[in-house]
Amino acid sequence: MQIMFDLGVSTDHPKVALGRLTEKAGRLKSNGRLFSRSPLSDVLELESMLLGVQGKASCWRTLRVLAEDDDRLYAEHLDALLERVEHQTATLEKLLLAAAAHTLGHAAVCAPGSSLTQLTGPPNSPSSPAPSGPAAEVAHEQAAPRALPGRPPSQQDLRAAGER
Repeated sequence: MQIMFDLGVSTDHPKVALGRLTEKAGRLKSNGRLFSRSPLSDVLELESMLLGVQGKASCWRTLRVLAEDDDRLYAEHLDALLERVEHQTATLEKLLLAAAAHTLGHAAVCAPGSSLTQLTGPPNSPSSPAPSGPAAEVAHEQAAPRALPGRPPSQQDLRAAGER
């Protein structure tokens, strides 16, 4: 919002309201489950979040280039936003791969021997040792969702943490 203010761009309140309404309507979609989440919900939500973050990164990169010639834009602020986007992208990619492996199984997600197999271990193996290193971090991220940097936890994050 600060960047919009700095550039003199007004907020289009009807578009904001329509976006919020569309997001709420998206929750009403039929997923074949009346009282529970679909197994693919985590995968689809993480893919959507990743697309949103990548779109945001594209915007910050464009504004960063423009900041070289436009003193209304602050290069340092945009650099910080780009750094945050890189962290968010890395986190979402890890979570997405782990969720896809869990939901779809390794064969549908990656070829044998790829880094995903090393990250998550063999599928559906109750005798597997507890994960350590990056796999433990991803498992922890799934078990106790945290807010992304700069964003407080949503009601959905809090509900998901309570269900687990």
